Amino acid sequence: MADEETYEELTDVEGVGPATAGKLGGAGYGSIEALGDASVTELVEIDGIEEATAENILEAVGDLEYEVLTDVESIGPQRARKLGGAGFESAAQLKEASVADLTDVEGIDEALAARIKADVGETEFDDLTDVTGVGLQKAKVLGGSGYEDVDDLREASVEKLADITGFDEELATQIRADVAESDPEASEALDDVEEHDDDDDASAADDLDVAADDAADDVGETAADEADATDEADGTAAADAADEADAGPSGLEDIAGVGDSKAESLREAGYDSVDAIRGASQSELADVEDVGNALAARIKADVGDLEVAEETEAELEEEEPEPDEEAEAEVETELRPRGLVEKTPELTDEEERLLRQRRRDGKPQFNRQDHHVKKRTPTSWRRPRGQLSKQRRGVKGKGDTVEAGFRTPTAVRGRHPSGFEEVRVENVDDLDGVDGDREAVRIGATVGARKRERIEEVAEAEEIRVLNPTYVEVELEE
Repeated sequence: MADEETYEELTDVEGVGPATAGKLGGAGYGSIEALGDASVTELVEIDGIEEATAENILEAVGDLEYEVLTDVESIGPQRARKLGGAGFESAAQLKEASVADLTDVEGIDEALAARIKADVGETEFDDLTDVTGVGLQKAKVLGGSGYEDVDDLREASVEKLADITGFDEELATQIRADVAESDPEASEALDDVEEHDDDDDASAADDLDVAADDAADDVGETAADEADATDEADGTAAADAADEADAGPSGLEDIAGVGDSKAESLREAGYDSVDAIRGASQSELADVEDVGNALAARIKADVGDLEVAEETEAELEEEEPEPDEEAEAEVETELRPRGLVEKTPELTDEEERLLRQRRRDGKPQFNRQDHHVKKRTPTSWRRPRGQLSKQRRGVKGKGDTVEAGFRTPTAVRGRHPSGFEEVRVENVDDLDGVDGDREAVRIGATVGARKRERIEEVAEAEEIRVLNPTYVEVELEE
């Protein structure tokens, strides 16, 4: 009774029927967990299990292991396998991970990582979706690019927003205009950065005239003495504003284009006051983290040092050297594998002879009959059963049939062409117990770049050959 229940569990795997489940259970694979630890080579040794069937079974078992991840809206079976292979086995682990952690997984970029984080409930985009032209999908893309709220959008330039995937200059300008309406300082900075032609300036002036006329109509019916008092107050306020404008910004946050994050970067670089900013050159400000050449020019212009910015820009244009590009073009590089790619195993004379025999004899393809005649017929092997079948009768030139005598020698069966016994590894711990003289490792396809690099470093230190190393670009020595 217990065996029947075990076999019933195996039939949950796609492609495993009662008969196949009985064969797997009889061979010691009595549970899905045990089946997941098996290799294709081990399953093929079971009577009646072919290589293609074994590969399909293991793939289906992997899908069952990571099926819980497919409940997330933006994760399908393929992405679930990649995330599961990288160690993310549940939605809770995805929720605890950062966007940077998810982008380390093969095939996951920043935009997709942001969508995954949003689907598991980590990030809310209500603030961004209030901006004109930004829906939920656009908000997810902005969040994945580092713009998590409206304040981040105010600090961004039109050029940076237009560089985001799915955004063009028109949409970027619309977003900047919308977020600047609630922030007069950002609106003034936007006017300084954007270049408008004469028609746009005339249109903007007309809009201001219309707004002024509307405001005048609203207060046009007040008493004469109240109008005089208002004029005096407006005159005083205008004088105060003019004095403040002449005095310039009082703090780092008052400088056009400098928000809280930019101000913090400037303070960390040693520019803790407006006077320090005024004494620095544009190129020095441009070297500060998150501050580019364009923003440095705006900062210098706002603190009243426009001439220095113009001179620096002229110097930068003159200092664009072409010899550097020629030097870069002259450097020749090539891709080389990392690790001990030339290492060979320690083999006996008999093993070397059997390997040579295996290379010399080879093995037929065992293609299905008439696979080259009918497009619908695949190449996967099926025994010919027709009474007039020439392949079944063994006619020369019609293809070999599967029978005893085609297998490789037992002593070297399943080995790499170099003679190494292959060991599949997924992490550094799998290297424990590997004999570098007779065994070589093959890193799993779902292993990320950082973990792969650590595995290759440890393998090289322990003199273990990696059969599928990473290729790095190196400069050729003259």
